[in-house]
Amino acid sequence: MPGAAKAVSAGGTATCAILADDTVQCFNGATPPGDLGTVAQVTMGYETSCAVTTAGAVRCWGANGHGEGTVPTALTTAGAALSVSTGAWHTCAVTADQTPICWGHLDYNSTVTPDVPPGTGAVTQVSAGEAWSCAVTSDSSVVCWGLPGNAVQVAVPDGVFLPPVIAATLTPGLLSFGARAIGAGASAPKTLTLTNTGDAPLTITAIELIGADAAVFPLSGSCAAGRVEVAAGSSCTLLVAFDPSAVGMQAATLRVRTTAGVKPIAIDGSGFSVGTPRITFRASGVTLKTIVRVPTGGTVAQRTTLRRGGTTTTICRTSGKASGAGTVTVTCRIGAATRAALRKKTLSVRVITTFTPKGGSPAAVTNARKIGKRP
Repeated sequence: MPGAAKAVSAGGTATCAILADDTVQCFNGATPPGDLGTVAQVTMGYETSCAVTTAGAVRCWGANGHGEGTVPTALTTAGAALSVSTGAWHTCAVTADQTPICWGHLDYNSTVTPDVPPGTGAVTQVSAGEAWSCAVTSDSSVVCWGLPGNAVQVAVPDGVFLPPVIAATLTPGLLSFGARAIGAGASAPKTLTLTNTGDAPLTITAIELIGADAAVFPLSGSCAAGRVEVAAGSSCTLLVAFDPSAVGMQAATLRVRTTAGVKPIAIDGSGFSVGTPRITFRASGVTLKTIVRVPTGGTVAQRTTLRRGGTTTTICRTSGKASGAGTVTVTCRIGAATRAALRKKTLSVRVITTFTPKGGSPAAVTNARKIGKRP
């Protein structure tokens, strides 16, 4: 047989293989029709052969004494079938919508048709035997049917083919970012881990951020890459950052939709704003006044630094307190040495403002400013 083979199927009187170019070659008979073209699957029965073409249609050739080679019209069109299996005197296929369908007869005398039992539902695979057939259903259980008198062949043992456990956890259960300055850019991301705790593959079907503030929580990570499949015992991650757009609390709900159900997580953070430091020159000295809008009570601390000759020096410090949400004005007065330096040249300073909410962690933002030369 010429060419490398990708798949093979042996039947009662012949064998057929799919070659590397998706064509079919058979030996000991069962020559395929000349217009068969390329195929995705081939199956051999007793004296009948069938295939699913790469276009998704079913073709059969060989013996047809019991109707096993007469393909239902609905399965002869492109995209109609997923798989096919040929038995002794009957053939079964799985349609594109996962419906099992069989034709031919279960007995040599052609008196019993291989009708699929009502209520079988969707299947992922079907196999036709001599006088019986079996299928794997969409919940991974097995169902069999066949010729009366074949009770042993169609009886599925209890407790053997159990549906898989599909389960997952999403941790931690809450993401809270605390305070962050508006305009400081997105925070360092926090990690959510989705773990497949079941014994079957888990599929992430959608990830949703719900709420008016959803846009301030950018997402990334391996879980966020569209439709993702997570193997049993494995995990993927979601990275969530916070980039506030307004002063005050901002919140959203993250919903990870999976084949194990919906996993919701609450996310929140609070934004604060730091105005541009206003520089004032007076005879008594130079001051930097900054208006800070805070979402809750806490402390605002500010320091201004100057870098000269490779050394960074703090030239002034100040602080203020807020009893609740509102505005805090902090004023920093520059010392005599810096005022003297301004008589010679313009200075570049960095103003670092830190807000620490009551009971929370500090968050800082830096503004770069130039203080012009003054005679």
